[in-house]
Amino acid sequence: MPPAPAWRRLTEVLLPAAAPAVVAALRYGAGLAFLALVAAELGGAQSGIAYRLQVDGQFLRTDHMFVGLIELGLLGLLADALVSRVGSRLVHWSGSA
Repeated sequence: MPPAPAWRRLTEVLLPAAAPAVVAALRYGAGLAFLALVAAELGGAQSGIAYRLQVDGQFLRTDHMFVGLIELGLLGLLADALVSRVGSRLVHWSGSA
């Protein structure tokens, strides 16, 4: 039996095999992007949740700081859940995505 053409091996073997790892990398990258966004807001923004956290910390408004931390946590959870759900739809044959 002759070997399968290269395009068929790519589309039917290699891409489906690599897809779960790609989805996992996207989830990891989304988390790092969210952390970088928060760090950038702390460094040089004049608005945003992280900026409010910094200002509230300077004025010792602990209650406002906790609300901001909860907001950031929920946004991070939402971003991860969104990427995870899209990944599980794209890679439905793998339970690890």
